[in-house]
Amino acid sequence: MKEQKYNHIANDGEAVTILRTTPYVGKAIISRFKGSYSDYAVQNRRQINLLLESNLAVGEVIQTASQSFLTLVSKPEVVQGEEISIIAHGILCNSTLTVTRDQPQYDEDGNLIGQTPVAVIDAMPCHAIQINGKMRETDAGLLPTTVMKTYLTSADGLINGDKAQVFGNDYRVDDINFAEYPGVMVLQLSVWVG
Repeated sequence: MKEQKYNHIANDGEAVTILRTTPYVGKAIISRFKGSYSDYAVQNRRQINLLLESNLAVGEVIQTASQSFLTLVSKPEVVQGEEISIIAHGILCNSTLTVTRDQPQYDEDGNLIGQTPVAVIDAMPCHAIQINGKMRETDAGLLPTTVMKTYLTSADGLINGDKAQVFGNDYRVDDINFAEYPGVMVLQLSVWVG
């Protein structure tokens, strides 16, 4: 069974790259979930079947020729007690996130002379959702100031108050959540006033 699954993915799958320090290049079978495609949640999610050798982890980004997906779930597919592939659920990356922080600049006497923006995250693929009234009713964890929520690969060094750019607009990072999807960073963003 393992060999059949390997051949099916290797022969019929589409080329993918998993973005990591040393990128993995291989094949995957990517399919939509069953259900109404008018449902935004279903429309942007995919089931991804990869070879075991990919060692896909939650939070990694899978890139195809035309789309990128953030992995929310990754688990081995087990048949008759044997792991034969990896099954993952991915969400479509519909934007990129760039985060900067102002770094104070001082003269030789230690006097503040200005601020210089320093990149914290540079153009990382993400899934961004604009917050509406219905979301506020169903998600009690949303802050009153939140206008956008983004899902992306966990990254170090980010702090509340950093300046984030999504869809070409500037936002302020108000909340950083690592618990909603372990391995994934969920940010709540508010309007940037600066």
